[in-house]
Amino acid sequence: MSDLVDKIESIYNDELLNNLINDLIFNQFYQKFNLSKIPIAKDRIRKAIWLTSILSTSPLEKHKNKAQLISSLIYLQDSFNIDIERASYILFSRIGNLTGTRLLNNSSNDFSQIQLENNILIDSYDSAILLELELERRNKTVIIGEEQILTTAFQKKLWDDIKSYDKIVISAPTSSGKSFIVKKAIKEKILNNDEYFILYVVPTRALINQVSEELRQEINDNDVDIKTVYIHDETGLNFKKIFILTPERCLSLLKERREHEFKIDLIFIDEIQNVEDTQGRGTLFEFVFQELIKLFSEAIIIAAGPNIENPNKLYENIFNIKSNSSETMVSPVFQIKTIVTVLHDKKIRFTLIKNSESSQSFEIETSIDLKQIFLKSTGNGLRELINICGADESNIIYSPKGNWAENWALKYIEPLQDVQIHSEVKDIVEFLEDEVHPFYNLAICLNKGVAFHHGNLPDLVRKEIEDCFLEGKIKILFCTSTLLQGVNLPANNIFIVSPKKRTFPLSSFDFGNLIGRAGRIKDSLFGTVFCIEKSENDEWAESYYKKSPRKEVTTASNSALDNFDDFIGELSKSSLEISSDIDSNGVIFYRQKYLQDIDRFPIYLQNKGLSEEESNIFIENISSSVADLLIPLDILSLNPTIDPILQNILYVQILDYGFENWLIPSISNNRNFYKHISDEEKILTEFKDWSFYLQFNDLLKRLDEIFHFANEAFFKHNISTSINQITYYCRMWLGNKSLRELIDSDLKFYSTHYNLAKRIKLDDKEAINTRINKVIKINSIVTTHIVVKYLKLMNDLVESITNDKVLENYKFSMALPLMLELGTTEPVVIKLISKGISRSISLKIFSEFKKVPNYEEIDIFDWLRSKTELKLKPIYNRYLKKMKLLKYN
Repeated sequence: MSDLVDKIESIYNDELLNNLINDLIFNQFYQKFNLSKIPIAKDRIRKAIWLTSILSTSPLEKHKNKAQLISSLIYLQDSFNIDIERASYILFSRIGNLTGTRLLNNSSNDFSQIQLENNILIDSYDSAILLELELERRNKTVIIGEEQILTTAFQKKLWDDIKSYDKIVISAPTSSGKSFIVKKAIKEKILNNDEYFILYVVPTRALINQVSEELRQEINDNDVDIKTVYIHDETGLNFKKIFILTPERCLSLLKERREHEFKIDLIFIDEIQNVEDTQGRGTLFEFVFQELIKLFSEAIIIAAGPNIENPNKLYENIFNIKSNSSETMVSPVFQIKTIVTVLHDKKIRFTLIKNSESSQSFEIETSIDLKQIFLKSTGNGLRELINICGADESNIIYSPKGNWAENWALKYIEPLQDVQIHSEVKDIVEFLEDEVHPFYNLAICLNKGVAFHHGNLPDLVRKEIEDCFLEGKIKILFCTSTLLQGVNLPANNIFIVSPKKRTFPLSSFDFGNLIGRAGRIKDSLFGTVFCIEKSENDEWAESYYKKSPRKEVTTASNSALDNFDDFIGELSKSSLEISSDIDSNGVIFYRQKYLQDIDRFPIYLQNKGLSEEESNIFIENISSSVADLLIPLDILSLNPTIDPILQNILYVQILDYGFENWLIPSISNNRNFYKHISDEEKILTEFKDWSFYLQFNDLLKRLDEIFHFANEAFFKHNISTSINQITYYCRMWLGNKSLRELIDSDLKFYSTHYNLAKRIKLDDKEAINTRINKVIKINSIVTTHIVVKYLKLMNDLVESITNDKVLENYKFSMALPLMLELGTTEPVVIKLISKGISRSISLKIFSEFKKVPNYEEIDIFDWLRSKTELKLKPIYNRYLKKMKLLKYN
């Protein structure tokens, strides 16, 4: 075998083959500018096909990757030549990429339908090759019920692995189709079992709706309950369930499992590389994943991420258990990697980074001074460059920051007139004008056929933009690092002006993940990456191209140990006293792990790579920091991202002041719940008889004195707000107010603000958008995440010192974290949102549903299934149809 691989390696390094690849890439890129191709003799192509057929048989992925590149380039060079098309089909088959053959269809033949028994295209190949092709097709076909799925070699191996192993780690490029196969496997498990429970862990709330919609479309079975929130005792029914949760939402599931026995049959963790996030969530991910393996050890546990070096090591580091790996670096699409340098004298230099790591440059003259345009406005410069390089194609423009994405999009559309937009895009514009504001920047941009996409958009709008972009109804999309969080947005072209994520340089890993979005396998064999250097002195792209996108992922808890001596010094401090996020989060994580299992903690540190001497020092410091804790240790792990020292302070205060002064009575037990109480009345009234607003405000102030969460909002999320403002926003959010009502209330306040410096005019579009973004950001981060985190802790502590009978009078207070996270106090709306339906649509559905006589006695989902359409705007009905919640026509 080694002799064969050595011979194939010589083909891989063949200079003539590499020169042909360079010429073919050059020709493919030249087509964008209608420039003359390099003449390529037929004998060079014939030889390349022969060599590639040998290269494709190699067991090494770098050989297969090159074979895939050559096969695609040869086809693209002369796609209407039937002989080339036939040869490409054979090469694709031998590489293991039969799914890509559906793009080999420029001739009248349909090469994706070759079947021996039907005698189709029998004249295209001799019988031996036809038999080979048909056998390959059969071997790579997966059957689920009546559905037949043609897979790549990697996808078929992954499919077989999921059927054979119960602990699997996946490392593959973005375009490899790993999530596609996992969803198909989930479908098969659901269809073939009478009872089955699945947990699908996604890194962000933004991905919950995407995965929920995809699984609803995949699994058309009313017996399957797809939930995006874990609510107490959800597994009590003998049922099929799929929970799609973030790590934060997994905490409720873990709490329930510690109290009651139930099973999870399959756990899929997407974007596992997020355990390395040192800014706060990485240690949460790691903690939750370790609890999952502890509590559901019999479950199939699959973890996936892109371009992970040594994924088995990462899996074992997290779960302390060995796994089977499904790995590939072979991508069904390739990228043409370019550097665009803006020159003086109306010239642009394009540098192609060749397969052999060489480069080749050429210059074109333009009718405009692009250098001056870029100096004046990046958005305007991008518009002109896209017109040159990506006209009529799908284009993603990467932006390090959300506000930059908006500003670039606004600059891009400045000169555009009378743009024809798709009817579905018009629906989004109408929705935004009604539900957000007529001056909202996104509505203005969409009216010109341009969109921006970042984490600070309403959920429904974000998903509609993604769908319209994928379907080609939007061609220009300015996007932030949401692309790196698993959002599925491939494009023909990706433009990168600044290789940063916020103010931090992109890692080579993130850069590789980002450019992996270039290439839409459903309609193209390749994508183009344009790294833009706005002057000859702005050199950054070549170094990124030369770095490998693969890396060993290090968990955030391991990263905290890199500077061991410094970290040891932080172990005696409260997390609030530690300035470094990585150290602060690391201290919290290790305190939690220590208190969770003191006896086994030395072994845990040993597994982390610490010596016996280092472990002793570590344990001495960490044990002394928590020696005086009074809080029951089993309560601490319910809130793993909060420092046990601070949790203990709150616990002691609850004991000292009495738990009843930390809970808000339900409406039925407080006659003043909605009443306005003056300051004089407040002094003379007990806490339990205050209005909800005063009680809630007082609770937040007390919690802030301990946890400083207003500072957390400012320093971690750049949100400047007071506790009184947070109280107001939370109260509005709970009150079933639409986003437009929240924004209008905010604008009304700031248009009449007593401080003239903060007052805004209602015709000032820039000021209005600043407030819109602030309202959305506060609700998506402060209200539904930060406040929820500390209210949940408070409730967990109170629950540990009381009983169910007492808590019956405080149902409202105990449900407050969930109601705040979802943005409603209405049980029907909670039920809708917990199914993955966005808040804005849930509120609209409820507004129609409550018109029905005796609606309280009707199941909302039965009612929806009786309707083919609701009396709502098209965008709402389209969403409900995608989610398969309306009656199927």
